[in-house]
This record gives sequence, C-alpha cells and structure tokens, in this order.
Amino acid sequence: MATLQSLGSIVNGKPFSDFSIPEQRELFRKVQLPRPSNPGISVSEYMINTSYGDVKTFLYKPARQKEGVPFIYYVHGGGWIFGGAAEYEAFIFDLVSRTGFAVVFPEYTLAPEKQYPVQQEQCLQVLQYVVKVGSEHGLLIDRLLLGGDSSGGQSIAAVSVLNHQRSLGLPIVHQMMIHPYIDVTAELRTGVMRDPAWSEQQLRAYFLVVEDRSSITAAPGRMNVEQAKQYMPPTTVIMSDQDPFKEQDEAFVRLLQSADVPCGAITAFGSIHAVEIFSGSRNGPTAQLVMAAIAGKLREITSDRKSMC
Repeated sequence: MATLQSLGSIVNGKPFSDFSIPEQRELFRKVQLPRPSNPGISVSEYMINTSYGDVKTFLYKPARQKEGVPFIYYVHGGGWIFGGAAEYEAFIFDLVSRTGFAVVFPEYTLAPEKQYPVQQEQCLQVLQYVVKVGSEHGLLIDRLLLGGDSSGGQSIAAVSVLNHQRSLGLPIVHQMMIHPYIDVTAELRTGVMRDPAWSEQQLRAYFLVVEDRSSITAAPGRMNVEQAKQYMPPTTVIMSDQDPFKEQDEAFVRLLQSADVPCGAITAFGSIHAVEIFSGSRNGPTAQLVMAAIAGKLREITSDRKSMC
C-alpha cells in the first residue's frame, strides 16, 4: 500500500474532500513524481479544435514504427477534476512498450472549468478528428480501441453510446475499462479510499444539473439490457477488490453479459482503485500482472485470432 502511505504523508490524515480542487490537482501531481524516463517512445503534442473548445492531445508512438501502427484512444481518470498527460506518462509508456501500439491521449477540459457533457463531447470530437487524419501520422484507423480508467471509463462508454445514437460509424471494436466510474448514481459502500463526500465534491464540479447524473451517457451503468446490446462494443473490465467502484463495476459486467455483449472481467486481489496508475503501486506484482493482461488482450484484438472475451 505504498500509494496510500504516500498520500497519507502528503494529506496528513485529512479527508480528500477537505482540499480544494486546485490543491487536489497539486496532490496528484506530487504523488506521481518523479516523471519517468522515455523508453524509446516519440511524443508529439497537438491542439485539436472542437466545438467545445480546443483540446491538447498527445500522440505516444514507438519511435521505430512509422506506418501501420494500431492505436489506443485513452481517456484519463481523476474524477473529471484532475489528471493529465504528465501524471499518466509512466502508465502510457508502459502501455506503449508492452503492446507496440501508439496511444492518443486527449487532455479534455477539467471540471469545474467546463461541465458535463463538455468532456465527453470533446473526447468524441477529438476521436473523430484522429480517425480523419490518423493515417497521415502512421496510425491504423480501421479498428478503434478505446481505453479509460475511473471517470475516463465513463467517458469512453459515453463515446460508444453517442457513436450509435448519432450514427457516426466510428469503427470501435473494443473498450478497455480500468476501474470505471460507470454509475455516478450508485452508492459507494466499500473499498479503501471510500469517501462519499469527496465523490460528491467531484460530481458537483462535473454536473451543473443534478438530474443529468441519471443519463446513460453520465451513468452508462444505468443502461437497460436492450441499450447495452445496441450501444456497447466488446468490453474488458478491470476491477480491484478494495475499490469503492467494485460493486457498480460488477453490476456493469453482469449487464453486458446478460445483453450478450462479449465482456471479460478481472478482479485484482488486495488492490486499490487505479493500482496500475499510481506511481507508488504500479510496479507491484499484481499491477504488473494486470498490465500484462491488458496488453495481451489489446494485442489479441488487433490480430486475426478469435477474441477470447
């Protein structure tokens, strides 16, 4: 539990909800230090215009691969209020190194500077732009892999829903959800780092209108079976048994499986939320095993072999 010890030393026993949002952003930055060295990965930065504002977007790519590179469109977590490329670099470098794929990483506008549905609309429009120009940057755009952790898991599910609702035709073949915050209306009953006041602080920052929380783009876990069958692509869900989101993630897996959506799930034993992301826990044996499983599944999807979801 090195991450909890690191957090504990920084917050001095105070609940996270006692800190302002700017303070929480700085806390997350400190927890993720030091930044990793670059293991032979090219990093490019772009500013992509959307109708909801410009979005700084990063392209991480194996330096030796120039053309025909599959990519993962990854949306970060942080309760919509903190997080970004700098704090996720170690995770992203690991993902690129393990898969040989590129990663496209949008830095959507954080809340409360912008509120729902701006973040997911930005993510959707950036993805559309990447599909339009990706081949010019050596990316394969015919099979889209979505990935996201925590609130980012909610965002990629929303992108999948909107893709079908609006008949956009984006060729999404899989979504990799890592401890997703998939139902913002669900009660947080268990788990290390459980802090309902902190969760409510995030939700108030993200939602201007309380009633919006029950929308299926805000809370994809509230879909019914028919909606799940229509809107969800094949999915992998990564869970931790000490995660406050464990119950809602399990319910989401049951929903997809009852809707006959190919869905595989893994629960990391004795692990906290975002164990693969935090610098103090991501090099542990369980986190590394989960990363190997994530990378293996993503490689399998892009091969010609039959999916094992």
